[in-house]
Amino acid sequence: MRRKEKFYLKGNESDIKDVMITIFPDSLSPELGIIENIYTDTPEYLRLINECKNRNIDLFFRSFEMEYTKSDLERAEYFVLNVNSYCSEFSDEYDTEYSYDNKCSCCGSGRTQISDLYIDKSKMGKKEISVTYDLVWVISDKIYRLFIENGITGVEFGNVHHKKNGKIKSEPLLYQLKSSNTLPPLNEKSVFFKEKFCECCKKSGLFLHSLPYYNMENLKNAKDVNYTYEYFGAGFSGRPYIIVSKKVYKLLKANKIKGVKFDIVNILK
Repeated sequence: MRRKEKFYLKGNESDIKDVMITIFPDSLSPELGIIENIYTDTPEYLRLINECKNRNIDLFFRSFEMEYTKSDLERAEYFVLNVNSYCSEFSDEYDTEYSYDNKCSCCGSGRTQISDLYIDKSKMGKKEISVTYDLVWVISDKIYRLFIENGITGVEFGNVHHKKNGKIKSEPLLYQLKSSNTLPPLNEKSVFFKEKFCECCKKSGLFLHSLPYYNMENLKNAKDVNYTYEYFGAGFSGRPYIIVSKKVYKLLKANKIKGVKFDIVNILK
């Protein structure tokens, strides 16, 4: 298992350029101070940290990505479900209806969808699984049938329509992917970055800077498809992650579903 990170540097432009040229001589634009995919187990990573500290350069974390061995994936029991594409704009742009009766009075998170999902289906194309800009999950009829036929637990489906009053040729049959089960909060070993974190609901305004950690005890009632307790993102746009079992992971892999990615969930005994 290896981790690689993305950063951008902020400080004296001359120092930033010097650090970039010293550590990353092949960088196309060293003066921009943009670092893409540096492995955390390399000498370059340690040099970057030390050089920035010595020169008072701020090193801003952007994101991370994991690389796994076959044995890493075989040992894992649960995974974060990720996708690499979008299938439509924000869901409420096409008249998907929401209720705000139960939203957090402080940050606005926790709105409830009360209608079927309306999207621009033309942007789904041939994708099997994707999300809208506000991270509403959409799956193909193929995945829907796979989940039904294999008895996947904790899953719920919603109808997906082309935008109201819109027309599309050969309209694809799509479903909204949801879960009926929410897991307990993540273990404190999980690393969070808080941006506009809501102290009222203590859910929204979180960004995960590590793989998720759960106590084994807290997964005793887990299903094949689950929501996290936490909302990732700020305000009403925050959404829970979807955590899936190894059964779902193997099912999607065996059927060569494209556009889906998995991160390992760490389980603490």
